[in-house]
Amino acid sequence: MVDRITALVVKDSLEAISEEMSKTVERTAVHPLFNEVHDYSTGVFFYDGHDVRLVARATAIPVHIFASILSVEALMDTFGDDLHEGDVVMVNDPYYGGTHHADWTVMKPVFFDGKPVLFPSVRAHMADFGGPVAGGYNPEARDIWQEALRIPPIKLFEKGQLREDVLDWILANSRIPQVLRGDLAAMFGACNLAEQRIQALFAKYGGEVVNDSIEYTLDYAEKRFRAEVAKWPDGRYRGTAVLDHDSLGSHDVEVTATIHIEGSDLSVDFAGSSPETPGFVNSPFGNTASWVYTALCSVLPDDIPINSGVFRAVRISAPEGTVVNPLPPAPCMFSTVVIGGDIGTATMRALEQAIPDRAGAVSLNYCLCTTYGHDSRYGAMFVTIEYGNTLVAASGTRGSDGWGGWPAPMCGLIYSTVEMSEIQFPFFYHQYEYVADTAAAGQWRGVPGFAMKRESVRDESIINVALTGVRHTAPGYAGGRDGASSRYVLNWGTEHEEEVLESAANRPSPPGSIIATFKGGGGGWGDPLRRDPQKVLDDVLDEYLSVERAEQDYGVVIDPETLSLDMEETIRRRARLAK
Repeated sequence: MVDRITALVVKDSLEAISEEMSKTVERTAVHPLFNEVHDYSTGVFFYDGHDVRLVARATAIPVHIFASILSVEALMDTFGDDLHEGDVVMVNDPYYGGTHHADWTVMKPVFFDGKPVLFPSVRAHMADFGGPVAGGYNPEARDIWQEALRIPPIKLFEKGQLREDVLDWILANSRIPQVLRGDLAAMFGACNLAEQRIQALFAKYGGEVVNDSIEYTLDYAEKRFRAEVAKWPDGRYRGTAVLDHDSLGSHDVEVTATIHIEGSDLSVDFAGSSPETPGFVNSPFGNTASWVYTALCSVLPDDIPINSGVFRAVRISAPEGTVVNPLPPAPCMFSTVVIGGDIGTATMRALEQAIPDRAGAVSLNYCLCTTYGHDSRYGAMFVTIEYGNTLVAASGTRGSDGWGGWPAPMCGLIYSTVEMSEIQFPFFYHQYEYVADTAAAGQWRGVPGFAMKRESVRDESIINVALTGVRHTAPGYAGGRDGASSRYVLNWGTEHEEEVLESAANRPSPPGSIIATFKGGGGGWGDPLRRDPQKVLDDVLDEYLSVERAEQDYGVVIDPETLSLDMEETIRRRARLAK
């Protein structure tokens, strides 16, 4: 039995290793998806000879790091006893431990006494990786072969030697091979550094102490989680979320989550969810489980370690052939956010009935825009994702307004700056800002909506768009209002203006053309009539809210000339609205 202090030192050491891996990727990768947006995650996984478990992670995107458990499991299932020191394994296949093709997982086994024990891992969103559409998001895909190159678990390094033929094959399937090579090298470097740090940990404490420390940490997390669940009221709680469309004619795709709480036991059952769809929104089981864990972890106290100790206390049932557990070759490229976010929302909607004070947004209502083309300034092809049209999804929660750009589960991501985007890509931004009178009302309001106008300059590029949150917007919780509806317009301000309500594939964007987007913000939390009138006034002074909407949404009367509160009239107005 390891002592508690040593166990915590080992736990913190593994988390520090994960953080150092993350910094290595950030400072050595090539594409802005890595070095600016941080669309990658790092962690360390433990194999006890039977099960794979997440034991440490840096600040990460939950759907990345939670689903990587299945990637390491796929590695062990594929290679078993055929693993050696110096091996590096990669996978991106959604049906072999992946989530969608864009997320590539690089793993390196670290040995002690001749056995693979720990697996440092990097999962990252690659910019381009084969398939008919640059960037992989193909709204017209009807199976996974129409999305991207499938890579099951494969060794990129074998006994320390790079498999040049395998790497050449992978790079030959990318439109930007030098960028892909650089980003992979950053991931390899992070895993190599982690191996050195882990071996130093083994040398200092010995394998038995490290293993016992990991088991202690996992047991502690499970005990704390179960103790928390035991405080929640027993019962069955059903939550639903509805996705607008799948880009191929299916509408109102539903996710149903039923949470059963009995003592310290918790299970989530997705029976009743829609069948798998023809379009690219289907969620492989690893992705579904990740979003369940994301919702659950977001309602836990901050001092509970987030690792597989929590996960092993949760039972998940997802019927095969449904949108939350499709059968191959169902397409699934969009699943990490759509319908993934709906899985998180349905889970949170169920939790709201048991613990309403902790409910809040865990999803994005994602507005996808991938752009590619040839940039004459650099004489090279570019592929990128526009994150500016998918920001602002944070809802209000009890005690806090929605804030920033990303909801809490995604705040490991960082804004790509307008200035850097204009340097690296043939874009010019005319607008990039919050919009007044778009924040969902609540005792604590959601983040306002966000408007962007982006012009193509110098060269023609190609755009693929898939828009959600038009009809089924970000939900409010505990009586808060829902978020605003999103909009997407191609060729804004011209006679060829086209409003996209669902998706648009392979649209040309010639120089001078502008895309104009409005992304609806997060939902509110709690009854708007209970919002502190001073907070309403603050929003008016900050120009988030007009005087008219302050009265309409919150019953708060503000003098338009002096911008001062009229408390007596506010009390009367709220009393009338409450009836």
